[in-house]
Amino acid sequence: MKENLLFFKSFGIALVCLLYSASAFSQIQNFPKIKKTPGSENFDIVYQRCEWNIDPNEAEMSGKIVYYFEVLSDSFSEIFFNFSDNMNVDSIMKNDEKISYRHSDNLIRIEWTEDLHQNDLDSLTIIYHGIPRGSGLGSYERTTHSGVPVVWTLSAPYGAEDWFPCKNDLRDKTDSLDIFITTPANNLAAANGKLVSITPIDNGKLLHHWKHRYPIVTYLICFAVTNYEAYSDWYYRTPDDSLEVLNYIYPESLENVKTKTPSVLKAMAIYERLFGTYPYPDEKYGHAQFGWSGGMEHQTMSFMGSWTADILAHELSHQWFGNMITCGSWHDIWINEGFATYCTALFLEETNPNQWSSWKSQTINNVTSRINGSVYCDDTTDVYRIYDSRLTYNKGALVLHMLRWVLGDDSFFKGIWNFANDPELQYGFACTDDVKRHFEAVSNTDLTDFFDTWVYNQGYPTYTVTLSQDEENELLLLMEQIPSHESVQCFKLPIPIKFIGEDRDTTIIFYNDQLSQTFRANTGFKVAGAVFDPERWLLARKTIEWVGIDDLDMENEWINLFPNPADDHILIRLNHQSKAHWAIYNMSGKKMASGDLNKNHTDCHINTSNLDTGVYIFNVQFAKKKIAKKFTISR
Repeated sequence: MKENLLFFKSFGIALVCLLYSASAFSQIQNFPKIKKTPGSENFDIVYQRCEWNIDPNEAEMSGKIVYYFEVLSDSFSEIFFNFSDNMNVDSIMKNDEKISYRHSDNLIRIEWTEDLHQNDLDSLTIIYHGIPRGSGLGSYERTTHSGVPVVWTLSAPYGAEDWFPCKNDLRDKTDSLDIFITTPANNLAAANGKLVSITPIDNGKLLHHWKHRYPIVTYLICFAVTNYEAYSDWYYRTPDDSLEVLNYIYPESLENVKTKTPSVLKAMAIYERLFGTYPYPDEKYGHAQFGWSGGMEHQTMSFMGSWTADILAHELSHQWFGNMITCGSWHDIWINEGFATYCTALFLEETNPNQWSSWKSQTINNVTSRINGSVYCDDTTDVYRIYDSRLTYNKGALVLHMLRWVLGDDSFFKGIWNFANDPELQYGFACTDDVKRHFEAVSNTDLTDFFDTWVYNQGYPTYTVTLSQDEENELLLLMEQIPSHESVQCFKLPIPIKFIGEDRDTTIIFYNDQLSQTFRANTGFKVAGAVFDPERWLLARKTIEWVGIDDLDMENEWINLFPNPADDHILIRLNHQSKAHWAIYNMSGKKMASGDLNKNHTDCHINTSNLDTGVYIFNVQFAKKKIAKKFTISR
């Protein structure tokens, strides 16, 4: 999903900036503090029939939901559905008879009087009406386009209960779904699955029937109703194997949009090659225009407000990552959005190299614009945090980009293919450990430290690389790293540096696993310049400095620092008579103290009583020499 996105131009091309504007959430009202729904583990929904009466000219809607469910426990005695108190339950039926219920605290509670046991099947029907409220990202919206009314839904993350009674969690998918929507005669209704029929009925209305025969999570059930114009693009795998891409478009946008949607066919070919066949091949893919300026990946029919090739590709990729395989909790939302953001980048890599290059730079700059934040969502009650563009989308995508660098293309793409084709995950749910497990299996590599560092903890490294080269072309390299957040003591990565000579260049990879580390290498030629991470694989800030061969101390032998760990002071002992400037930095890169070392004194006591407990970097700059040492304050 890309919601109400801000756009900017860079390198002469339009790119999406995934930073939410204040207006993006202007519709958010009464966002609920989500708690676990009681009784939701006791039943599994196997079939759902939705009947909705929708007139875009009217604020009120009415509906009837039929649920068939399987009992999962011998202790089954009651059943719960999430449903806003703002809406009215007219009746709940079982076998054509009304049954009692309670509707409060945004829950419908039904005590089940029949004796049911594990694996038993049963059903009920909920009839209701009301004027849905808007919460979350809007959930149910009535707006206009060119003065014409339109109704559309966007239930992520928790908004479905605003407009229909549902099991609103990430533990159950409805196995099969039918949607019947009654509309005014001049309207079309977009929804999930395959369009079965549009039938004229009484009072000049139309009944639209959509059928979906794949598992679907609650927040992806959708509809949109207005005076759409419809047309189809076709994706051909072979002349005899095709998939319809059905488009429902506002009449005033039709001619422009017709020139945009064919780009999704190229994205479809790329994604099928990388991830496997489109997950809903017996039905359709499609787009329905709606009132946001980004997009929402409703299953089999994305709702679109923008028609750039990258947004079309983003929403399509969700059909694999987000829809077929859905995050198992909102903590793991990066499996939906980080994956889709990187899938967009893979599409750009193959179709627009300039935009691919710009994407890497812009995404790294966006994530490093602030020093904190984890990919793993630490507050699932906050819609801003769940859909944080910097962390969930961009940092999540860069985690995959760095995994590709660390593992290599063969293992990376095999891992992502295996993840997408795991029969235990397909049409179900996945968590971060499932992603980790698949990449570990194909690479025979323990990725615990990588995932702890980049997914669960916070920040990124800032590197300073100091270089010198002797007459024999021997390179001396001092690499210093400052993590931006204290949750990570050290980022451990292979660091590529490109060395450029007069008529040649070479790239050498240095494995950095210490805050201050020395390396030696021989390029075989005189180096005139160096580029850190030339292909932009790493989420990092960096600088490179050149000094003379006699000016770089690779062994850090000029000073000693003790005690370490320290308490209220540290003692700096000079082993060389020279003036120097010192500074202490915390692990976020903030300077905490600084001063000068006098060449006439070998010992210097520095007061550290005002420093909190934690890890710090002590930097010393001599006239032409830089030294960094890590120390700890412990009390």
